[in-house]
Amino acid sequence: MRVLLTGYADMDAIIEAVNSGGIHLYITKPWRKDELLYSINQILSRAELLIENQQLTELVKKQNEALMELNKNLEEKVRMKTLHLEQSTRELKTSYERIQLILEGAELAMSKIVESRDPYTAGHEQHVAKIACTIARNMSLPNIQIEAIRIAGSLHDIGKIAVPSEILTKPGRLNKLEMEMVKTHAQNAYDILKTIEFPYPIAKIILQHHERIDGSGYPQGLKGEEILLEARIIGVADVIEAMSSHRPYRPTLGIESAMAEITRNRGILYDADVVDVCSRIYQDQGPKGLLQM
Repeated sequence: MRVLLTGYADMDAIIEAVNSGGIHLYITKPWRKDELLYSINQILSRAELLIENQQLTELVKKQNEALMELNKNLEEKVRMKTLHLEQSTRELKTSYERIQLILEGAELAMSKIVESRDPYTAGHEQHVAKIACTIARNMSLPNIQIEAIRIAGSLHDIGKIAVPSEILTKPGRLNKLEMEMVKTHAQNAYDILKTIEFPYPIAKIILQHHERIDGSGYPQGLKGEEILLEARIIGVADVIEAMSSHRPYRPTLGIESAMAEITRNRGILYDADVVDVCSRIYQDQGPKGLLQM
């Protein structure tokens, strides 16, 4: 900081000197010692403020540069993390799709095993699965629940592999003992599937698909809401498909008889909401709406 001590009294000359010389303070003669000291102290205080301001400015500059570098590094880390997550997501999707293919292959293989022992029910499980999924979609169930119904429907009779084939293909009506053996297929299926880690409660759904609303079903005699909704849907689909198909002990009864059966026992044996949806599909689309085979 520059200080001008001058003996000139010419104000124009002083102004020119201040402007051209970058003068911060000028003092003209005669000056007093105390005034001079005061002016010097003022100049020193201002100088200290300027120095402190410069230091703060430099500090802020350095901090801004550090923040910019930190932000740059953070952006790079976020970018790398994002790439890693995207890669992991792709790998998980690929693994999931591969598992789905394996599950579908296993479903089909197990279904074929059952059907090979009982040619009269060839395609029965797949047909039940389609009917059940049609009902589920019309009930506006979420996709994950519909997929569970599809898998369970495709495997609901897997337990029949433990039932003698001569009973499954017997041309006449079954006696009481034979019927009791057939009824074991729900529990058999549960025992076969319970250790498989499906993403849905498949084994439990299949275990319950012959339960009835009034508790007259098997194997546990469950009632109403004690029965999983998926099992209630498959139970109705199973009745519709079975009555609409040929069996070794009788010819087909037809879709009309099947609809009459579930309507007559609506809320008694079969879930009322499920029956209502079936009736609506049948009325709007006819037999093809349910029996899309």
